[in-house]
Amino acid sequence: MAFSPDGRQIASGSSDGTVRLWDAKTGAAIGAPLKGHEGGVSSVVFSPDGRQIASGSRDRTVRLWDARSGAAIGAPLQGHEDDVDSVVFSPDGRQIASGSHDRTVRLWDAKSGEGLGALKVPEGWVSSVAFSPDGRQIATGNVSGTVRLWDARNGAAIGGPLKGHEGWVSSVAFSPDGRQIASGSSDRTVRLWDARSGAAIGPPLKGHEGYVWSVGFGPDGRQLASGSEDGTVRRWIASPQEWFRLACSRMRYHPLLRDPASISTDQEMILAGKRANQACQLASRRAARAQHQGASHGLAGLLAWARGLMP
Repeated sequence: MAFSPDGRQIASGSSDGTVRLWDAKTGAAIGAPLKGHEGGVSSVVFSPDGRQIASGSRDRTVRLWDARSGAAIGAPLQGHEDDVDSVVFSPDGRQIASGSHDRTVRLWDAKSGEGLGALKVPEGWVSSVAFSPDGRQIATGNVSGTVRLWDARNGAAIGGPLKGHEGWVSSVAFSPDGRQIASGSSDRTVRLWDARSGAAIGPPLKGHEGYVWSVGFGPDGRQLASGSEDGTVRRWIASPQEWFRLACSRMRYHPLLRDPASISTDQEMILAGKRANQACQLASRRAARAQHQGASHGLAGLLAWARGLMP
């Protein structure tokens, strides 16, 4: 399922092989079902300008549709040798990437439908694909439980697989600034990764009681949402600055503030609060600097420390 860029429409794919459009405000169906696939539709996405819809199917093809008329645009894009699980437009709308059970990501010209090449993923079938905001990188999640980064211009792998999940990766997403990648997995966790170094940022985010099917960042990149088969959507703090803003507002970490009985005067309480605030603000600045410099290990440590301050 996908929202149009203007938020007025919703596109949905179904196991009956059709794509449908819906009015996001009223919930009413818009026009007739879009027919053409010969297998269930596993992924749909709007182009950045909202004029086209791309769909991926178990029939091993990708199709393009006119979002206004519902008419099919050209012939199906063929090349995959197994189910297509994920489709996504590049930020400029010129390319489409599709991930498949055949262990490849194929790139297509969104205007002509011409195949532009294929990325071979050695670890297993590809369950999720995402472009970075600048369109220079592609992230993939696969059945082996790893995330990979690719150069979108030449198809070369960037580093090795990002390991940490204990189940297959069902969803990947870039933060709006392109510095972080989030991944959701069948191991019921969400993980954050540094897009530059590939290092894990902090421990896995735990809380879901079922497979995590989808992850996405908020517009400002400070929060992350995840949807799970446990029937819940969880919100997580993804930004170091946001962690420290909340932690500093509570001042729970200072030993004196945790044990007020040890403070004999109001003056000591004020002094303790000032020192706690100074320490917290210093750590916040260090976290921001570590994130800017791509120092993932230092950032991970600061984030772990900040998370420990929260109730």
